Amino acid sequence: AKDFDKKVLEAKINEVKDTYKNQILKQDRYDLLLDIIRISANYETISEINIQLKLNDYKREAKKILVTQVKPQKINEDLKNDPELSNWVKEGIELYRNETRSRTVCLFCGNKLPNDLLDRLNKHFSKEYEEFMQRIEKEEKEIAGHIEEIKELRLLDSNLLYPDCQDKYRNAKELFEKSKQDYVQMLKKLLSILDSKEEKPFEVLDFDEVSFGHNDLDEALMELNSTIKKHNFKVQNIEEEKKEAKEKLESHLIAMSIKDTDY
Repeated sequence: AKDFDKKVLEAKINEVKDTYKNQILKQDRYDLLLDIIRISANYETISEINIQLKLNDYKREAKKILVTQVKPQKINEDLKNDPELSNWVKEGIELYRNETRSRTVCLFCGNKLPNDLLDRLNKHFSKEYEEFMQRIEKEEKEIAGHIEEIKELRLLDSNLLYPDCQDKYRNAKELFEKSKQDYVQMLKKLLSILDSKEEKPFEVLDFDEVSFGHNDLDEALMELNSTIKKHNFKVQNIEEEKKEAKEKLESHLIAMSIKDTDY
């Protein structure tokens, strides 16, 4: 009360006395306002977390890929039913096409190659097939890049934020770290699904939406950015914040005095 002269103190008492019970602060609120007044650290504004979550986009594309059924000019049943053999033959065709001269003998078994072998294989590994494989590979590459992008996300320590923003930020950070791990696992699951489709491009495959469950990463990011915005606003208006905190503490102390003396 030493900061008041008598008239100011009397005016403050008259202002508070009729509603003094509402001016009394809980201990945690009192401590927080005290911390705000005592702030001497030079808090800085913080950049918001700027990242686009793409899981739903990737899921939609994966669904489209799974129901796409490549229709070659003529299916080779042996290759269709044996993905490992199919990949081996496909790689062999590429090597054959890159040869500077045409080979007539198989380098693996030594037998003469049938004259129509390449044509028959090209009807299985058609242009549509090649374009579809490229579509899957492109999607897998994008998902893998997004996984690395998410893994590299690092959040600031909550102590760098304004005092009354720290608890909210800390809670959102905990949710973020848990959801981040789940989110990455979902992306890896999509990669596995696309791998399966590479092995069965001539079949329609189902997409199990239920198995993905719910993820809170988006919610955590919104909560983090909301808290960062609040912090930045307070940093930019710190003197006004201190003034308001001081007034609330003064009203609290007067209210406590009224309560103790039955004013």
